Amino acid sequence: MFIPGFWLHQIPGDCTNFRVICFSMTLPSPSPLSDQKPSDELLRYKWLWPEDYTVPLILIGGFEFMDRAYELHGMKSDLSKATKDGEIGRGKVLEFVIDKCGTLVRLRQCGSVACTEFKYASLIYTKKASEVKNQLSEPKWKSKKEADWPHCADKPMPFLAQFDIPSNSLTLARFVGNRRVALFGIVASESEEIFAITSQEIKFQSADDHYKGENLRLNC
Repeated sequence: MFIPGFWLHQIPGDCTNFRVICFSMTLPSPSPLSDQKPSDELLRYKWLWPEDYTVPLILIGGFEFMDRAYELHGMKSDLSKATKDGEIGRGKVLEFVIDKCGTLVRLRQCGSVACTEFKYASLIYTKKASEVKNQLSEPKWKSKKEADWPHCADKPMPFLAQFDIPSNSLTLARFVGNRRVALFGIVASESEEIFAITSQEIKFQSADDHYKGENLRLNC
Protein backbone atom coordinates (compact mmCIF):
# COMPACT_ATOMS: atom_id res chain seq x y z
CA MET A 1 0.00 0.00 0.00
CA PHE A 2 1.40 3.39 -0.97
CA ILE A 3 0.93 6.30 1.43
CA PRO A 4 1.71 9.73 -0.02
CA GLY A 5 4.42 11.54 1.91
CA PHE A 6 5.53 8.51 3.95
CA TRP A 7 8.93 6.90 4.11
CA LEU A 8 7.83 3.47 5.30
CA HIS A 9 11.21 1.79 5.13
CA GLN A 10 13.43 0.00 7.62
CA ILE A 11 15.91 2.18 9.43
CA PRO A 12 19.01 2.32 7.15
CA GLY A 13 22.50 1.17 8.00
CA ASP A 14 23.58 -0.93 10.96
CA CYS A 15 21.10 0.28 13.60
CA THR A 16 23.43 3.05 14.84
CA ASN A 17 20.75 5.67 14.20
CA PHE A 18 18.87 4.69 17.32
CA ARG A 19 19.90 3.65 20.80
CA VAL A 20 18.96 4.02 24.45
CA ILE A 21 21.04 6.87 25.81
CA CYS A 22 20.05 7.31 29.45
CA PHE A 23 18.65 4.05 30.72
CA SER A 24 19.92 3.34 34.24
CA MET A 25 18.93 1.81 37.55
CA THR A 26 17.83 5.27 38.74
CA LEU A 27 14.97 5.31 36.22
CA PRO A 28 12.06 5.76 36.25
CA SER A 29 12.37 8.98 38.21
CA PRO A 30 10.22 12.09 38.76
CA SER A 31 9.92 13.92 35.47
CA PRO A 32 11.52 17.36 35.10
CA LEU A 33 8.52 18.36 32.97
CA SER A 34 5.75 20.41 34.50
CA ASP A 35 2.46 18.73 35.39
CA GLN A 36 0.30 18.06 32.34
CA LYS A 37 -3.42 18.10 31.64
CA PRO A 38 -4.77 14.78 30.33
CA SER A 39 -5.75 14.43 26.70
CA ASP A 40 -9.34 15.25 25.81
CA GLU A 41 -9.73 12.03 23.80
CA LEU A 42 -8.87 8.81 25.60
CA LEU A 43 -10.06 5.22 25.28
CA ARG A 44 -11.98 6.21 22.12
CA TYR A 45 -14.12 8.72 24.05
CA LYS A 46 -14.19 12.50 24.45
CA TRP A 47 -13.57 13.68 28.03
CA LEU A 48 -14.17 17.02 29.70
CA TRP A 49 -11.54 17.78 32.34
CA PRO A 50 -11.57 20.59 34.93
CA GLU A 51 -9.43 23.50 33.81
CA ASP A 52 -7.17 23.22 36.85
CA TYR A 53 -6.68 19.42 36.76
CA THR A 54 -3.11 18.40 35.94
CA VAL A 55 -1.02 15.37 36.85
CA PRO A 56 2.73 14.79 37.40
CA LEU A 57 4.78 12.63 35.06
CA ILE A 58 7.56 10.10 35.49
CA LEU A 59 10.64 9.93 33.28
CA ILE A 60 10.82 6.39 31.93
CA GLY A 61 14.01 6.77 29.92
CA GLY A 62 15.79 8.40 27.01
CA PHE A 63 16.61 7.28 23.50
CA GLU A 64 18.20 8.64 20.35
CA PHE A 65 16.48 8.35 16.97
CA MET A 66 17.81 9.69 13.67
CA ASP A 67 20.49 11.66 15.52
CA ARG A 68 18.00 13.40 17.83
CA ALA A 69 17.60 12.91 21.57
CA TYR A 70 14.18 12.10 22.99
CA GLU A 71 12.73 11.30 26.40
CA LEU A 72 9.86 8.94 27.16
CA HIS A 73 7.55 9.93 30.01
CA GLY A 74 4.42 8.44 31.52
CA MET A 75 1.38 9.88 33.29
CA LYS A 76 -1.74 8.53 35.01
CA SER A 77 -5.04 10.42 35.18
CA ASP A 78 -8.09 9.83 37.35
CA LEU A 79 -11.21 9.51 35.18
CA SER A 80 -13.41 10.32 38.18
CA LYS A 81 -12.24 13.92 37.70
CA ALA A 82 -13.66 14.01 34.16
CA THR A 83 -17.04 13.62 32.51
CA LYS A 84 -18.10 11.78 29.36
CA ASP A 85 -21.47 12.71 27.86
CA GLY A 86 -22.33 14.34 31.17
CA GLU A 87 -21.44 11.27 33.25
CA ILE A 88 -18.53 11.03 35.68
CA GLY A 89 -15.84 8.58 34.60
CA ARG A 90 -14.41 5.67 36.57
CA GLY A 91 -10.93 4.21 36.91
CA LYS A 92 -7.50 5.46 35.85
CA VAL A 93 -6.03 5.96 32.38
CA LEU A 94 -2.38 5.92 31.30
CA GLU A 95 -0.65 8.04 28.68
CA PHE A 96 2.86 7.97 27.22
CA VAL A 97 4.44 11.31 26.37
CA ILE A 98 7.56 11.78 24.24
CA ASP A 99 9.61 14.93 24.75
CA LYS A 100 10.93 15.77 21.30
CA CYS A 101 13.43 18.59 21.84
CA GLY A 102 10.92 20.52 23.96
CA THR A 103 7.84 19.53 21.95
CA LEU A 104 5.58 17.08 23.78
CA VAL A 105 4.04 14.32 21.69
CA ARG A 106 1.20 12.23 23.14
CA LEU A 107 0.75 8.55 22.32
CA ARG A 108 -2.88 7.46 22.19
CA GLN A 109 -3.87 3.97 23.25
CA CYS A 110 -5.70 1.97 20.60
CA GLY A 111 -6.21 -1.66 21.48
CA SER A 112 -2.91 -3.29 22.43
CA VAL A 113 -0.75 -0.48 21.03
CA ALA A 114 -0.22 3.20 21.88
CA CYS A 115 0.84 5.40 18.98
CA THR A 116 1.39 9.01 18.07
CA GLU A 117 -1.47 10.73 16.32
CA PHE A 118 -1.06 11.23 12.60
CA LYS A 119 -3.16 11.25 9.47
CA TYR A 120 -2.91 7.52 8.82
CA ALA A 121 -3.12 6.27 12.42
CA SER A 122 -5.83 3.81 11.39
CA LEU A 123 -3.14 1.90 9.46
CA ILE A 124 -1.32 0.94 12.67
CA TYR A 125 -2.13 -2.52 13.99
CA THR A 126 -0.28 -5.35 15.73
CA LYS A 127 0.76 -8.91 14.99
CA LYS A 128 2.16 -11.45 17.42
CA ALA A 129 5.91 -10.96 17.76
CA SER A 130 6.49 -14.64 17.02
CA GLU A 131 5.18 -14.01 13.48
CA VAL A 132 7.65 -11.19 12.75
CA LYS A 133 10.89 -12.33 11.12
CA ASN A 134 14.19 -10.87 9.88
CA GLN A 135 14.26 -7.68 11.97
CA LEU A 136 17.53 -5.87 12.71
CA SER A 137 16.82 -6.07 16.44
CA GLU A 138 13.94 -6.94 18.73
CA PRO A 139 12.89 -6.50 22.37
CA LYS A 140 13.78 -9.00 25.06
CA TRP A 141 10.22 -10.22 25.41
CA LYS A 142 9.05 -11.96 28.56
CA SER A 143 7.07 -14.16 26.17
CA LYS A 144 7.48 -13.65 22.43
CA LYS A 145 4.41 -15.78 21.71
CA GLU A 146 2.24 -13.44 23.76
CA ALA A 147 3.88 -10.15 22.71
CA ASP A 148 2.51 -7.69 20.13
CA TRP A 149 4.62 -6.08 17.39
CA PRO A 150 3.26 -2.83 15.85
CA HIS A 151 2.87 -2.64 12.07
CA CYS A 152 2.17 0.33 9.84
CA ALA A 153 0.88 -0.05 6.30
CA ASP A 154 1.58 -3.81 6.39
CA LYS A 155 5.21 -3.40 7.47
CA PRO A 156 6.72 -4.13 10.91
CA MET A 157 7.83 -0.95 12.66
CA PRO A 158 11.54 -1.08 13.61
CA PHE A 159 12.30 -1.63 17.30
CA LEU A 160 14.02 1.35 18.95
CA ALA A 161 14.34 0.90 22.70
CA GLN A 162 13.11 -1.04 25.70
CA PHE A 163 12.52 0.07 29.28
CA ASP A 164 11.58 -1.87 32.42
CA ILE A 165 9.25 -0.12 34.87
CA PRO A 166 9.51 -1.66 38.36
CA SER A 167 6.78 -1.58 40.98
CA ASN A 168 7.59 1.03 43.62
CA SER A 169 5.86 3.95 45.33
CA LEU A 170 6.76 6.38 42.52
CA THR A 171 5.68 4.27 39.55
CA LEU A 172 2.48 3.07 41.20
CA ALA A 173 1.49 6.60 42.21
CA ARG A 174 2.26 8.30 38.91
CA PHE A 175 2.00 5.57 36.30
CA VAL A 176 2.17 1.77 36.52
CA GLY A 177 4.66 -0.82 37.71
CA ASN A 178 5.85 -4.26 36.67
CA ARG A 179 5.89 -3.46 32.95
CA ARG A 180 8.39 -3.93 30.14
CA VAL A 181 7.86 -1.20 27.54
CA ALA A 182 8.97 -1.69 23.93
CA LEU A 183 9.24 1.40 21.71
CA PHE A 184 9.04 1.27 17.89
CA GLY A 185 9.31 4.04 15.30
CA ILE A 186 9.49 5.03 11.65
CA VAL A 187 10.12 8.23 9.75
CA ALA A 188 6.95 9.74 8.29
CA SER A 189 8.49 12.85 6.73
CA GLU A 190 11.50 15.10 7.13
CA SER A 191 9.90 16.67 10.21
CA GLU A 192 7.70 13.91 11.64
CA GLU A 193 8.25 10.51 13.20
CA ILE A 194 5.67 7.91 14.12
CA PHE A 195 6.16 6.10 17.42
CA ALA A 196 4.30 3.10 18.80
CA ILE A 197 4.53 1.31 22.14
CA THR A 198 3.54 -2.13 23.36
CA SER A 199 4.18 -3.56 26.81
CA GLN A 200 4.18 -6.75 28.82
CA GLU A 201 4.06 -7.57 32.51
CA ILE A 202 7.55 -8.42 33.75
CA LYS A 203 6.53 -10.83 36.51
CA PHE A 204 3.98 -13.31 35.24
CA GLN A 205 4.00 -16.96 34.33
CA SER A 206 4.04 -17.22 30.56
CA ALA A 207 3.17 -20.41 28.71
CA ASP A 208 6.91 -21.02 28.22
CA ASP A 209 7.52 -20.59 31.95
CA HIS A 210 4.74 -23.08 32.69
CA TYR A 211 6.19 -25.76 30.42
CA LYS A 212 9.72 -25.21 31.73
CA GLY A 213 8.42 -25.61 35.29
CA GLU A 214 6.57 -28.78 34.36
CA ASN A 215 9.68 -30.24 32.75
CA LEU A 216 11.78 -29.46 35.81
CA ARG A 217 9.18 -31.01 38.10
CA LEU A 218 8.89 -34.18 36.01
CA ASN A 219 12.67 -34.60 35.73
CA CYS A 220 13.35 -34.23 39.44
